[in-house]
Amino acid sequence: MLAAGSLAAAAADTWATEIGTLAGGAPRMITTWRLLPAGTSGGVTASGLLAALAGAAAMAGAAVAFGWSSSIAPAVLAGGVAGSLADSLLGALWQSRRRCDACAMATEQRVHRCGARTRASGGVAWLTNDAVNCGCALVGGIVTLALVRP
Repeated sequence: MLAAGSLAAAAADTWATEIGTLAGGAPRMITTWRLLPAGTSGGVTASGLLAALAGAAAMAGAAVAFGWSSSIAPAVLAGGVAGSLADSLLGALWQSRRRCDACAMATEQRVHRCGARTRASGGVAWLTNDAVNCGCALVGGIVTLALVRP
């Protein structure tokens, strides 16, 4: 069940990012609800939140399709959504932020796409996007386990 919740969280986060980006809309910071530039960590959109729900639901359905009891589907769904929201919160509050001085752009990369090295501009230095994604999956799995009735 830990695996199902973790996969649901990863799917929810990925669907939210990809579909939310394609659908457009003005992203808002999950903590303050202020408008943000697209691609900013911690940003959410209505379409992205709906996509997260759909991604988690797809994984809950897959768990049942692969023979798991249908009684765990709501826990997997909740774990997936919780993990995706945790990803946004971690991104907003603590994820490492960097800045490219050559382009005057915010980024998550140590070397910007223009080729210039970037400098730290906020967040916790070791909490990269990969670490935030790991936290997302961990939260999804733990929430799912906590909600499953023995």
